[in-house]
Amino acid sequence: MMKMASIVKHLARWVKFPRPALAILGVRNDLHEDFMQTAISSTINPSSRHEGVRGGERDAMTGLWNRSVMQKLAEPMALHSRLHGGYLAVVWLDLDRFQHINHALGDVGGDHVIRIVAERIRLSAVPAGELIRVGNDEFVVLIPGCSHRLAIRYCRTWLREVRKPLRIGGESFRLSASIGLALWRDGERMSTVLARADHARSLAKTNGGDRIAYVGGLDDEALVVVGAREHLRIENALHDALDADSLEQAYQPLVTATGEIEAVEALVRCGSDWKYSVAPARLVQIAEASGKIVQLGKWALRLGIRRAEWLMAHGLPTKVAINVSAAQIGSASFSSMLNRMLDDSVLPPDLLELELTESTFFGASTIVWENLRAIRKAGISLAIDDFGTGYSSLASLRDIPATKIKLDRSFIARLPGDDRTYSIVTALTRLAHELGMRVVAEGIETTAQAVAIVAAGVDAFQGFHYAPPMTADELLAWLARRVPAANDPHRSWRRQDD
Repeated sequence: MMKMASIVKHLARWVKFPRPALAILGVRNDLHEDFMQTAISSTINPSSRHEGVRGGERDAMTGLWNRSVMQKLAEPMALHSRLHGGYLAVVWLDLDRFQHINHALGDVGGDHVIRIVAERIRLSAVPAGELIRVGNDEFVVLIPGCSHRLAIRYCRTWLREVRKPLRIGGESFRLSASIGLALWRDGERMSTVLARADHARSLAKTNGGDRIAYVGGLDDEALVVVGAREHLRIENALHDALDADSLEQAYQPLVTATGEIEAVEALVRCGSDWKYSVAPARLVQIAEASGKIVQLGKWALRLGIRRAEWLMAHGLPTKVAINVSAAQIGSASFSSMLNRMLDDSVLPPDLLELELTESTFFGASTIVWENLRAIRKAGISLAIDDFGTGYSSLASLRDIPATKIKLDRSFIARLPGDDRTYSIVTALTRLAHELGMRVVAEGIETTAQAVAIVAAGVDAFQGFHYAPPMTADELLAWLARRVPAANDPHRSWRRQDD
């Protein structure tokens, strides 16, 4: 069998690969050569089946087909499917929250991630299929002569491929994808089936991402979100993880305008031993649906308190903010359970903060209000998360014993450039300050957003523009690069190079 270098050299004589495609081939010479040779002949060299397609219809970065050639490739494949049986399956794959990777790694790092994902899909692609890059973080796979069941199987394979950890610059990242599937039917316009696949992709993303959606014909508007079996698997895995205490937390800092650390928010994550990645929001949704949210919340509190103690033991006392569900705060035993956890620790209560969503206070019971007052009496701070989503009236702020509001990221997404939203943010900030509350802006991803929020008078900021969620060890190293601020050595930390 030819060596990898010889294969690439030989192929380069008769196939005009874009340079990035050759570069990708070069870094994969650790793979078994016969597998790599098959992948090259079947997925990177579709020009042998489409000689009429010009080289300008290739994506320069990945070497894949680009969007302009999608329909041209699909039409003969549909004809082939009609003559030989089966469907033409159109799979539309969109990476979830990829903009955060771009902001964390920069454009060069983001491009590198795209190349890796493209290669993963390519190496697991169908020999007779075509892989097309249709957007910055979107791909389409065309599969001729395919059944519905086989198409779903391919989609699940690509979900698993995307979920595999990425290690870049010494850091590990996990991605997920939203996948839309549509099957071409005889007599249907190709533009229609492509639109259905794109619509299915959008539905998968709207339903939380990290899943597959299938849209049938437009005549019956049939919609099936493929995930019931996966939902059950995740529910069972969550049950086992809670029993084994194998879930993990990530920590994202809240930073003030002067670079001091307001707190770090603890975010639930799947353990490293999980077979697949699950988006945090979806994990919480499944916990709520399965009745595990109280158990999950208790685990999060216990670990968050231990982590705050751990930071303090390393000479880096930092407030840890932990999300609490409405089901937890509505329990008559919640405040006593929390007090027991604190009594069993050495953590000062002022290094703990609880975050509750705005909806928690809508029609809250007497028990909820009693728990809130007990929490504040114990010296623990309270934050209203996702503030401005429509459940609370401004008058209710008068009664909520909160010390902080966190503006919903939907406000931040409109800044700068939306004067009305800016006015609302400014007004809410002034009102909160009048009531003695601090204000945090969530979801800041750009410098322009940060500038607008600072101008609005917001106290602290959270988002990938400042720092991504980190593991405990990464957080410790991040905090260690900062020195105590002169005005408050107990809790505030400032970068050494500020």
